[in-house]
Amino acid sequence: MLSIGDALRLVDTHLGETPRASHSLFVGRLMRGLAERVGGDPLPWELTGICHDLDFEAVAGDWARHGLVSAEWLKDDLPPEALEAIRAHDHRTGIVSSTPIAHALKLADAVAISRDHIGTDLLLSLAANDDPEIVRRLNDRPYLPAMLSANAESLGVSLTALARILTAAALTIETVTPDTPGFADLRRRCSHEGHRMLERFEANWLDGSNRFNQLGEQAFGASLDGNLVALCGRNRDPYDPSPRAGRVRHLYVDVKCRRLGIGRLMIDSVIDGAAEWFDHLNTNCPPEAAAFYERRGFVPIIADRTTHRLNLSQAKEQP
Repeated sequence: MLSIGDALRLVDTHLGETPRASHSLFVGRLMRGLAERVGGDPLPWELTGICHDLDFEAVAGDWARHGLVSAEWLKDDLPPEALEAIRAHDHRTGIVSSTPIAHALKLADAVAISRDHIGTDLLLSLAANDDPEIVRRLNDRPYLPAMLSANAESLGVSLTALARILTAAALTIETVTPDTPGFADLRRRCSHEGHRMLERFEANWLDGSNRFNQLGEQAFGASLDGNLVALCGRNRDPYDPSPRAGRVRHLYVDVKCRRLGIGRLMIDSVIDGAAEWFDHLNTNCPPEAAAFYERRGFVPIIADRTTHRLNLSQAKEQP
């Protein structure tokens, strides 16, 4: 079977830097998320998504052959059910498949095309389980809402669950500073809600008291469709006497993008790699956020300016 690296090289060979190449990689990420959700094997599902459109240029508009050529190219490199899904993903071939991986590929393809068409609004409509709004926004492509609903139902994936899978595939998490494009707008929305964490982040950065530049520290920003929607940081903990104590700082998710799993992904980014520098991570969260942190493995404690702690050696052992 192909490796991910092999699949990426095939995309580069057959699709180059075309929009279809980006589409294929995104469908691959969606397929991995769907596999993890419904119990599929993530590697062949992701490979199927990456490779499903390899022949997009080669068929030169003869859509009855689209997918068939790709499957022939890949006949020795992917499992039979993956090849069947690729053959069946475009209805114009006349080939039908009802396997989970085939439904997933049609669903991922429809999600990716819909996102290209209406952007982040697709996420919000899926999260709200708002079928009529999806139909309205995609009124010039009426086949897409039907594909979304039918294939999601076949897999037993709710629209709200699909929104989380789409978020994980679309989210970009990178280092952030007050100069990052979109930070000022995110800070204003945060302040408008009555929260001051992003004001503190900016003020401490500008006066040099906290630039997340000590060993093990980092500030993360999350973007959807080029818009900054969340921030979270990892500091050494100034309130804990242990030299290997870290602290979760300034977690904020834009109100319109909540309940999409972004907060969890931000905390996962803070945890990832933290054990090299820290034995535990502390946080001081309001009561309404306690359940969120406890679901991520933090336990309540009584300490100075600290409500919860994550033991990183235990977190590393969790699957």
